[in-house]
Amino acid sequence: TDGVLIHANPSFAKIWGYQNEAEVIGKPINNFLAGEEISLEIIESIKASGKWDGEFTAVRKDGSTFRAQASANSVHDTEGNTVALYSSVFDVTEIRNSEEMLSESNDMISSTPAVALRWRNAEGWPVEYVSDNVKNLLGYTAEEFLSGKVAYSEIIHPEDLEVFGIEVAKYSSDKKARGFSHDPYRVITKDGETKWIADRTNFRRDENGEITHFRGIVLDITEQRNIQEERKRLENSLYQSDKMASIGQLSAGVAHEINNPIGFISSNLNTMKEYLQELTELFNGNELESSENREQIDELIIDFGEAISESQEGAERVKNIVADMKGFSRADSVEMEATNLNDGLTSTLNIVWNQLKYNCKVEKELGDIPEVECFPSKINQVFLNLLVNAGHAIEGDSGLITIKTWAADGNVHVSIRDNGCGIPKENLPKLFDAFFTTKEVGKGTGLGLNLSHDIISNHGGTISVTSELGKGTEFEVALPFEEIREPILIPLD
Repeated sequence: TDGVLIHANPSFAKIWGYQNEAEVIGKPINNFLAGEEISLEIIESIKASGKWDGEFTAVRKDGSTFRAQASANSVHDTEGNTVALYSSVFDVTEIRNSEEMLSESNDMISSTPAVALRWRNAEGWPVEYVSDNVKNLLGYTAEEFLSGKVAYSEIIHPEDLEVFGIEVAKYSSDKKARGFSHDPYRVITKDGETKWIADRTNFRRDENGEITHFRGIVLDITEQRNIQEERKRLENSLYQSDKMASIGQLSAGVAHEINNPIGFISSNLNTMKEYLQELTELFNGNELESSENREQIDELIIDFGEAISESQEGAERVKNIVADMKGFSRADSVEMEATNLNDGLTSTLNIVWNQLKYNCKVEKELGDIPEVECFPSKINQVFLNLLVNAGHAIEGDSGLITIKTWAADGNVHVSIRDNGCGIPKENLPKLFDAFFTTKEVGKGTGLGLNLSHDIISNHGGTISVTSELGKGTEFEVALPFEEIREPILIPLD
């Protein structure tokens, strides 16, 4: 009770930095404590209740300090007088440092937009840890998740829950996988708001490799998603505007292409009307037995048939031109379509043909190519821009445009080559930049090749150019296709 240490085990000496217990026995207890206040607190507590539990700052032999946790009790003589205290002491420095680091980490996470979670691999994915900033994202408090009132599966949008579960099952089945990134999905907040989430999930496995927990960082990407959607809408609007501008520039030629067949259809209809009147007069005059009238009737019937055939051919030409124009000008569907690029080249060439036919010849070397998944209208827009540019590059009336397609290395390749004026070397690096053009005012906006580059890139393809002044230019487009492999049959025996 005089505050002098009368017994200590080797661990006590080691914790306080002494070589053995002999070095500490006989020393005042205050030598091991930082400040006398803790000694007084212990004594007062022992007097009142006969015990003391708590933490204090301890001082080692070299003067350094550490955090210690102790539980002290009084020892009494036969008459009930307190004659000594005995205590068990633990160094809790590392524990407290870890707790402080964990608290700091949680504070750091909570000060960011990202929410950290850990949920158990059990039905409903019950949450066992979540950072405090979860309320900012989902409206629920951390306590609502940790108490089991809300499971993670309950906040996922019903339309995305099945895909979410499929992704988890897919990656969980891979014993070597440590984690994965979800495709963006939607969650529903406490107040019913829908938000888009980006999620990186890691696995915690037991000794058998089975997943016990999922740990994830989720981030609200709603604003970015809205910006992307708006950008996509503007891009589609720009693509459509560019198509309409191209159609506007080609409209005179297209009108001429339609006018020709309409002209001879109209002429043939007038001729057939006259033939019909003559036939009527012959039949009404009952002069059919005359050999001269018979020959006249035969000639009228032959001419009538030729006029009908010509008119049908002209109507088919008009129908094809209108169909090509309609197909080119329409907005693409949401889903990609399996498309043969040869068909797109042919229909696009029909649209632009009147602009090319007066000063150049077009040669086609269309190979046997597989279909590619694409937005056909957008790809045709690229072909139109390249064909129009090729036509503009040709001077005089001896131009040649060569269109070639082939498949190689998992890509369908399209080459459009002209023998025009070529492109200066210094202009090639800027060729796909927005608003860059060398054409005179009214002939180009500087957007055609820029949009073409974006369209091909968005399809996972490439577009390249080679050119030589005075000799011509070649653009090559490559779009990936998925090979369909024949199944391998393995005999059961």
